[in-house]
Amino acid sequence: MVKKEKEKEKRESTALKLDLKETLTAIDNRDYNYYNSLSDEMKKKYVGFVLIRFISSAQNQGRNHEYFLYAVNDIVNRNFFTISKNHPELIHLLLCVCGRGSTIHGDKVYHKWIANKKSSIAWTELFHEKYGKLSELEIKILKNNHTEEEIYQIAMNLGKTEKEANDYVKSFQKT
Repeated sequence: MVKKEKEKEKRESTALKLDLKETLTAIDNRDYNYYNSLSDEMKKKYVGFVLIRFISSAQNQGRNHEYFLYAVNDIVNRNFFTISKNHPELIHLLLCVCGRGSTIHGDKVYHKWIANKKSSIAWTELFHEKYGKLSELEIKILKNNHTEEEIYQIAMNLGKTEKEANDYVKSFQKT
C-alpha cells in the first residue's frame, strides 16, 4: 500500500509543470518574490536557461526587442552557467531586473521562443568564437593541443548548451 502511494506521488510530481505564462508575467512585472513563493517541487522545474530564451525576445514589438536582448545579454548571460546550478533564485532576480514592469508601462509583452538553429556544428567554430579569425595552420596547431574534454569545456564556457557542447566534441572526434 505504501509503495502504491509513493508511486502515485511520484506521478503527480512529474505531472506538475511550472506555468510558463505566469512565470514570464512575474518576470516582466519584476515580481522578485515569485521564485520564493514556489513550492520546492516547482523550484526544481524553474529552468533559467529556458526562461532566458523566452525573455530575451520580444518579436515585432518596437524597441522592446532591442531592450530585452541587450538587457538579458548584459545582465543575465554573464557567468550564467557558473551561477545557475547553485543559485537559481539569483537567476530569477537577474531576470526580474530585465523586466519592463509591464503593469507600470501598461503594455503586455509577448515573448517568443527562440529555437536553436539546426545546423552542422564544426568544432572549429569554437576556436573562431574564442580566438577570433584563425588561419588553417593555427587551427591545426590548436587542435593538436586540445583534448575532447577541453573542447567540451570551451563550449560550456562560451555559453553553449550541453547538447551543443557534445556536438562540438563529436565533430572534434570525426577529424
